[in-house]
Amino acid sequence: MRKQLTAFLRRTGISFITCLLSVGILCSGECTITSHAVEIDYAAEEEARRQIPVESNSIAGWPTGPVVSADSAILMDADTGTILYAKNIYAAEYPASTTKLLTGLIAYENCSMDEKVYFSADAINAITWDSSHMAAKPGEIYTMEQSLYGLLVGSANETANAIGEHISGTMEDFATLMNQTAADLGCVNSHFMNANGLFHEDHYTCAYDLAVIARAFFGHEILCKMSSTYSYQISEENTVFSHNKLLPNCAYAYPYLVGSKTGYTDRARQTLVTCAQKDGMKLICVVLKEESPSQFTDTIALLNYGFGNYRKYNISENDPEINIQTYDFFQSEYDVFGNSQSILTPDPDASVILPVTAAFSDTEKSILYEETDAGKLATIIYRYAGVTVGTCNILIRSVETAGSADAVILDTQDGMPGDEFLTDAPDGTDGDDGSNTGNASGLPDGSGGNAQSADRTSRTIFINVKHVLYWILGITGALIVLFIVRKLVHNYQFGFSRRRQKIRRNRRSGKRYKRYHGRRGN
Repeated sequence: MRKQLTAFLRRTGISFITCLLSVGILCSGECTITSHAVEIDYAAEEEARRQIPVESNSIAGWPTGPVVSADSAILMDADTGTILYAKNIYAAEYPASTTKLLTGLIAYENCSMDEKVYFSADAINAITWDSSHMAAKPGEIYTMEQSLYGLLVGSANETANAIGEHISGTMEDFATLMNQTAADLGCVNSHFMNANGLFHEDHYTCAYDLAVIARAFFGHEILCKMSSTYSYQISEENTVFSHNKLLPNCAYAYPYLVGSKTGYTDRARQTLVTCAQKDGMKLICVVLKEESPSQFTDTIALLNYGFGNYRKYNISENDPEINIQTYDFFQSEYDVFGNSQSILTPDPDASVILPVTAAFSDTEKSILYEETDAGKLATIIYRYAGVTVGTCNILIRSVETAGSADAVILDTQDGMPGDEFLTDAPDGTDGDDGSNTGNASGLPDGSGGNAQSADRTSRTIFINVKHVLYWILGITGALIVLFIVRKLVHNYQFGFSRRRQKIRRNRRSGKRYKRYHGRRGN
């Protein structure tokens, strides 16, 4: 019996060894990749990323931001778009599951929450077995609301595919829609290949673009609620859980959190997009290519830096030159139209964000006038230390009073949030390795200049409605006076002529009288 057992084990061992050798030969390429991945010193890479310069720290008068280990990082004010912190923000990076912010935004803006989403076999089989999913089966149907919770809470990859098919018909067509939406939002260095963020060589974005997408995403209350939820019961047998440790009762719970989305792939490493609000300030933070748990600790450090070093000012309340109650640029003293409202008005919600060491009076203004939406005449741009810190749209109240004065003389050199960092924008490369593929001295179009403002500078002549009315009334009055004078002169001349005629008649009558009586006397 013992000999039989020994022989069996020997045969089994030989078979096992033979099997391992066969697998090793057949999968030598994969084994090589795995071995290479194990040999990567992520701690050394993380330390090297700490040495990447923080562009915003070189701005004179700007608060010094923290050193983070992310390859790219940005802190943006959600309301104004002001960039408070910038590190490598235009470099092409792999976004991983933070891609789902764009997927969720498109779904929310194009679908109702009760629409039925069909999970096809293609949508489910297109993901790898070890990626995030919510265990949906081919043929299952969920509402769009359930699907969005699965997408944003459970980071379910098959759900992203199903949403894409539901909206565009195919996953490929949905990727096209994603790229179009990103361009419409103002993204400058993004290209999406799928709805879930699973690795693809040509699927990349940058910190700036993700912040732009996040501004739109976190502008919707429902999406904020979904992205700040820890767990959600999709069905009786299916509950999804978040991997986000910034959520309440988690290891790095952040008290001012509005919403957040995590992401991870081997090539992207840790990625995180977060929105937080405190004391009237709403900030967007993006960190890309980090090692855990630094994506959480660095995000907290950046948000605390923003809340602790900056302050928001309402423009209409702090700029006396555009205050409609006191400034002639927006209000007419005499209302010839029977309406005492202002001719123009600044956007009452417009604001600027400044370092706590600065005052509103320290800002510099410029005006941008171009073809705009109906009801908007121009945009006043506010800068501090060379950084665009806010804008204010000048709104037209009515068609009859559409006009503006020459009372404010402003330089027309314009600029929008982010312009000051465009010298570090990428050159449009595909970012095939998730590293810093950007052109340090060029724009996305390779022009090397300020693409947003290169062709906008113009000289605009504004017409003061009140002054025009004064001129019209003055000219009208002068014409009336001239008419009266002319009439008087005419009447005088006419009267004088009649008097002369009468005198002549009287003289003729007198002569005839004398001749008549003279004859009778004779």
